Amino acid sequence: PPKRSEEYNDLQKAIDAVMTDLEYCAPLSGENQQTVQMADLNGDGEQEFLLFARGSGEKPLSILIFHHTDGDFQLAHTIESSGYAFDQVEYVQMDSRPGLELVVGRQVSDQIVRSVSVYSFADEVQETMLSTQYSKFLTCDLDGDSYSEVLVLRPGQADTDNGVAELY
Repeated sequence: PPKRSEEYNDLQKAIDAVMTDLEYCAPLSGENQQTVQMADLNGDGEQEFLLFARGSGEKPLSILIFHHTDGDFQLAHTIESSGYAFDQVEYVQMDSRPGLELVVGRQVSDQIVRSVSVYSFADEVQETMLSTQYSKFLTCDLDGDSYSEVLVLRPGQADTDNGVAELY
């Protein structure tokens, strides 16, 4: 009968070790709605494993990023943030540095406005490239330079104000 690979079992052990007081929290929309996802964030040719979880406290949302090196899974980065759910997750190339950028939208309240952040992991350093409010965001290459941009849409401050579109 089919059985799980040793790599799968090793990843599950690493996840179980850090899931104290956390529960799985998959993104609610977009193409990437799995609880555990893979992407080459640092450009080393190896996939990192991202786990989306929720706990309690001031910053209940967590993204736990595992590296697979020498046959072992190790927690490399933890991103904690406010909110109650992950809305949307994208992996895009936004600059000439190696690796993909992580674009994460979060529901921070029951209102229409949400929070989006862009993270880079080039040179093994976690860097926040952008953090702003949105009601809808889109990642795409609008200017044809082979790098993605983030288009953010927000409603006006009052019912009579025009909405805002910002390009990053």
